Amino acid sequence: MGGKKGTASLRRRPYCAIGGLKDKIEDSLQAENIEYVELGGVQPNPRLSLVRSGIELARAEQVDFILAVGGGSVIDSAKQLPLGGCITTAMSGIFFEGKSRPAKALPVGVVLTIPAAGSESSTGSVITNEEGWLKRSCGGLLMRPKFALLNPELTYSLPSYQTACGATDMLAHVMERYFTNERDVGFTDQLCEATMRSIIQYAPPSHCPTAQLRRQG
Repeated sequence: MGGKKGTASLRRRPYCAIGGLKDKIEDSLQAENIEYVELGGVQPNPRLSLVRSGIELARAEQVDFILAVGGGSVIDSAKQLPLGGCITTAMSGIFFEGKSRPAKALPVGVVLTIPAAGSESSTGSVITNEEGWLKRSCGGLLMRPKFALLNPELTYSLPSYQTACGATDMLAHVMERYFTNERDVGFTDQLCEATMRSIIQYAPPSHCPTAQLRRQG
């Protein structure tokens, strides 16, 4: 992507550190002489305060590319930073009041560590403002990641509970599109049914190390 200075890596501990993923990414960046700064501490239901801290960091370090390493919360946070890095409008005006629409954004890349995010290929992001605990979305083509990498082996360090939560999340999102009032969508319905059957079939044993690569891949 031509990144030269201040590539920011967002991550949620501890999963990206298990298995040496963090070290591998840092080694790859250093091998290409790409300078980087790191922003950790992403939480489930990602917070606006961390996004604001990341924007300040990105501006101070003149970041020209954002790399998200993790799951949905990490990616949603990362997709907001490029917007703030290119504008001067107050963040609340963009995310919660709908008064601003960014015209440009820094590029974002993703290294996915969970098989159930979806944010790695979407144009939207959901952030929670701790002032009032308002959860709001922001979307646009500018926010779609430029690339997303998923190696099934990176999901092996997830606890069984986290894998089960991911499978449940996938089912919920498919059902949102399946149980609608639209008629004559038989082809789409059958795609949803096949997806749900596959999740139900493969999710229960997916925590078994000997079956992980075949089932999660």
